[in-house]
Amino acid sequence: MKFLDTRHTVTPDEVEALRTRLTELCGDAIERTAARRRLRARFGAASPYGHDGVKRERNDGLRVRPFKGAANNAIRWADQIADSERCLILELARRAQRRVKPRGGDEESQRRAAALTRLLDWAVAHLGAEWGRQLALAATYAIVDSPAVALLGVEWERRPILAPRRLTLTQAAQAILERDASLTAEELLDAIARGEPDPRMEIALAQAAAVDPPLAGRILKAFRQDDEVEYPAVVGYDEGPALHAWQYGTDFVIPTLAADLDFASPWFRAEWVTIPRLLDLARANGWSDAFVQAAIEHRGAAAGDFEDARDALVKRRDEVHLVWAYTVEETDDGALARWQTVLCAAPGLTACGRELVKGRRGRFPAVVLARERNGESLLASRGVAEIASASCDLAKKLADSASDNAIVGSLPPAIVKGADTNVTLNPLAVLNLRPSSEIKFLQPPAYPAQANNEIRRLHDELFDYFGLAAEGADPEAAAIRRRARMAAVLDALRDLLAALLSVTQANASDALLARVLGRDAALPGIRDDVEASCTLALEVNVDDLIAKNVLEKVQAFGQILGPMDRQRQVDTAPILRAAVRALFPDVGDEALKSLQDSKQADLESEEANFLKIKAGLRPQMDVDGNWDYPARLAFWQRLLQENPAALDDMPPDAQAFAQQWVQALQQQAEQFGPNAELGKTGSPEVAPIGATGSLEA
Repeated sequence: MKFLDTRHTVTPDEVEALRTRLTELCGDAIERTAARRRLRARFGAASPYGHDGVKRERNDGLRVRPFKGAANNAIRWADQIADSERCLILELARRAQRRVKPRGGDEESQRRAAALTRLLDWAVAHLGAEWGRQLALAATYAIVDSPAVALLGVEWERRPILAPRRLTLTQAAQAILERDASLTAEELLDAIARGEPDPRMEIALAQAAAVDPPLAGRILKAFRQDDEVEYPAVVGYDEGPALHAWQYGTDFVIPTLAADLDFASPWFRAEWVTIPRLLDLARANGWSDAFVQAAIEHRGAAAGDFEDARDALVKRRDEVHLVWAYTVEETDDGALARWQTVLCAAPGLTACGRELVKGRRGRFPAVVLARERNGESLLASRGVAEIASASCDLAKKLADSASDNAIVGSLPPAIVKGADTNVTLNPLAVLNLRPSSEIKFLQPPAYPAQANNEIRRLHDELFDYFGLAAEGADPEAAAIRRRARMAAVLDALRDLLAALLSVTQANASDALLARVLGRDAALPGIRDDVEASCTLALEVNVDDLIAKNVLEKVQAFGQILGPMDRQRQVDTAPILRAAVRALFPDVGDEALKSLQDSKQADLESEEANFLKIKAGLRPQMDVDGNWDYPARLAFWQRLLQENPAALDDMPPDAQAFAQQWVQALQQQAEQFGPNAELGKTGSPEVAPIGATGSLEA
């Protein structure tokens, strides 16, 4: 393939400059990840350093424990908070309704938006369990770590599916002779018998069996030994988006003051790959053979000082370390372009020079997930371990002191007068005392009840800060903080879904689009940038994750807001749909009919009523507002417009009843429409025939 301005050669000096910058960013990350390791060491753990008190604190020189066997309580508040936020993120991702909304009102725009919604649903479904697994991993990095920031990488993968196939000599000969008329059966059999197939035979069999010509030649040579051959064949391709969670310092590093990932330059991503994976990447992306060979020779060596590179020679001695360097540079025509350069541990080499970023319409293939933004920098984000460490450390000291007090109280100290040696007192121990000796047990100190009160105060303040249930906290204020925090998560999820859809639009084969979208795959603009013509919406409410809150809102509407809506200005259908989805998330969509289905059901029901009236029956009319009365009236209007004599063949009493039936439909439409306030009891001027429940013929 010829590359025009999409790939450029990288000089050794440019490679060295990238490596120097990589070393600087990794050095900055090491300082941050060292603090992260110290925080995570005490994350839900009993002791900050996990020893028995014999070692001394590195900072103040004091013992971690005052005596052997002293208390070592585990304060797991940070673990509980992080688990709560992680579960909330995963539940939001599961419950959110994904919709691509058109910005135009024409029918074609709406069809395209509906098709893109189906394509997005397919992309998420294709990820399967990896969707939740990688999202949970990224949420852990973006909640617990400090800096609390993670990346979710979005890529497109297309891999062949191999399956064993069998071919007989008769089938092969027939296929070859059908595709090449210049060959004869005698020539073919003679070549197979000699084990020297003609290149024309290899090409014909390769076309028939959908294999490479070299494999076709091996198949023909194998027929010399047996009349049937089994060989691996590509039966299809597995293509779709792939999702990866990347941790700061381990999987990626970015400039300290980077405020927007799409304009950060340079930043780096690392990945350990097996040799088969390396060969697959090289084949798919056209990497140089020299780079691949050098990468294999340097397996086990790290290409950068990432956090997991220190023991790589032991744990990853059979894997290859690859580093993607991403840069933003201006082209000759003044446009900003994003480039990537792939490095390995071998100095001075790149996979294919510098090439344009693929797969996400020119944007970097990653989405940022951060717990908070305390500044312009993406790294200005604190994790739960950092925020909760002070409260947890103090609570642990208080809890350990209270427990030590209880231990001492259960083994009270004693004073022995006249004893000349120190003895260790154990249960049922024997004390050798002199006749003049005297023993006296001391009163143990009182249990420090104030310590428990202080621990409860620390717990409630910390949990209230994170918007969780706490004694004495304002639940509404806590809910507001929780919603605000989750709003940022929803923004990140929206960006992630937009990236998934964009990658799928840009890379999906025509066959895949046809399989997923059917006839809509041919819609104009189906591969165009979704953000230019549509809006990606995530519809979910954090409070609705709790069924009790949903029931309270539904009851409030039914008992208070509903009766106030006397002009029927509120469309209750969206409210009902949202409530059903929130209460029954697993079956909500299946239980809900679309508006088109509801109207169609009313039309079919009214058509059945027309046939009943024509047959002399009197159907029953609903007077509780459960029908779509305007749609039913439209049925009668359309019927009489298309066939003015539709009622002429009815008996006179049936015609009269039909007229009264239409008048009753008009009355019900007014009762549950503009004149709902006056229509509660119906108009006495029009007798709603059929509304009394009579089914007389």
